[in-house]
Amino acid sequence: MRLGAAMATLALGAGLLVSAGPAVAGAPGKWTKVSQQDVSLIAEPGLLRLDNGNLLVVYNRDQPDGDEAIGYTIVRPNGKTLAQGTVVKNWSAIISDPKPIRISDSRVAVVFSGIRTTSASSPYNSGAMYSASSGAGGGSWTLDTTSLTKSTSAYASYGTSALTLPGGTPVVSFPLNSSITWHQGFDSSNPASANDSSFSNGSCCLYDTKLARDSKSGETFIGWYSNGDKNGHWVRRILPTTGAMQKAPGSTDGGSSLSPDQSVALTDRQRGGTYLAYCRGYPTCKNIALWKVGAAKAKTVPKSKGADTVAVARGPGGRLWVLWDNNSTSKIYATSTNPSVGRFGPVRTLNLPRGSSSSYRLSAEGSASRTVDVVVNNNSGLYHSQIRPGLSLSASPRKWDGDRRTTVKFTVKDTGSPVANAQVKVAGKSDRTNGQGIAKITFGAGTRPGKYKATATKSGFYRGAVVLRVTR
Repeated sequence: MRLGAAMATLALGAGLLVSAGPAVAGAPGKWTKVSQQDVSLIAEPGLLRLDNGNLLVVYNRDQPDGDEAIGYTIVRPNGKTLAQGTVVKNWSAIISDPKPIRISDSRVAVVFSGIRTTSASSPYNSGAMYSASSGAGGGSWTLDTTSLTKSTSAYASYGTSALTLPGGTPVVSFPLNSSITWHQGFDSSNPASANDSSFSNGSCCLYDTKLARDSKSGETFIGWYSNGDKNGHWVRRILPTTGAMQKAPGSTDGGSSLSPDQSVALTDRQRGGTYLAYCRGYPTCKNIALWKVGAAKAKTVPKSKGADTVAVARGPGGRLWVLWDNNSTSKIYATSTNPSVGRFGPVRTLNLPRGSSSSYRLSAEGSASRTVDVVVNNNSGLYHSQIRPGLSLSASPRKWDGDRRTTVKFTVKDTGSPVANAQVKVAGKSDRTNGQGIAKITFGAGTRPGKYKATATKSGFYRGAVVLRVTR
């Protein structure tokens, strides 16, 4: 059954939109705390881009009385916090990774499981998967009377995932021990009367499922991590038919592998294709691989040695973002691909929030613009920031004799694509790039010898730079 206007809901007064007070901004390079009350280090933030461009962040949080709740924060496209509040509260236990999904043009939902009370008469004590829904803006929430699984073990999930098929039908998944369970559609019964689907992949245990739907083929895939006898990262098609299990190439090293410690980094792409990012190597990350599901080989993400937590995010026009933290450097790293996912752009770095030595969960969302939103859990809360893509700037020539009049041709690119109307500056001179991403600056005879730093800037991008050398 699909969730429609006639579906009964249970109103939750605590879910009303709450002003966030004075606007604060986790704009590019700055961190803003977006969680309230206590947040466990295993709490994984769920992100959803709303139709109005705002970002919805949902997360498990502890209450002062020992119960648990799901909190939410809405972040504007400019990084400013718009509102914060509660999705559900006063539950005895809630999974650590609730997932937000869009279920229609006018409704969004948060998928989760847990145990509401110790009372046997409560309809939310079965341990099935549940949902709470809101209008398209993610403000006032209601606990739905439907359920999403027949299984009553969802509350013990080793890593929950959810997405929506065209038309508003949800698909949810969770692993437990050596099996993965998934279910399609809302069900008016609690727990659901319709059967779940499930499969096993060797001995215990399977973790961290993630669902993704190929926008071109219409196929839905599920990814997971296994530390059992079939070790490594795996992907399998589950809709419209069940396919063979596929192991990500190089995801084990000598029979061992690195756990993602959160949802595996699986995503779809605007121009089609499903991609998985993961660490290769053991016991430390040799590099991050970006694998198009079904391909024989994976691409190597530059400068990713020593990565810890890995995330991937869909970008506009077919681009993808790959992000990771490195707790030995206390930094977040990010790079975006070109539209064909054939090359990577400059690797950007961002220091962790002040006072942080490590991050434990990392989520990202980049579908709305070339800027990617990032949320990390540093064990003192959830923090939001943004990362802009970096421009690449090259120059020809880069070295010349200052006694000669020389025109330098600068080329500005975004992951290989020319960037028009970027401003190039050097030594008090400037020019703007044409449609081919080219700018020209002339240095007269008698230019003083030395090194000159040229920069390229454009709104929405981090500057590119190149050093020129003038000799005599």
